[in-house]
Amino acid sequence: MHTVLTVVIDETGVGPALCVGAHTGFDLLETVYKAALEAIASRISVRYLLDQHQREEKSLEFPHKE
Repeated sequence: MHTVLTVVIDETGVGPALCVGAHTGFDLLETVYKAALEAIASRISVRYLLDQHQREEKSLEFPHKE
């Protein structure tokens, strides 16, 4: 059995700087593929949300509770 952790580092400053994906399985190539797919999919999702919020001029900050 194999466990793979994939780290995607983006130094462009445009999207999330770091995205990770992990998968465990018996087939090493499939496990690597699925871990990389998870990391890239999460990066695409977060990048889309960042772009959408910038177009709508919304903040991604959590509201402060007092």
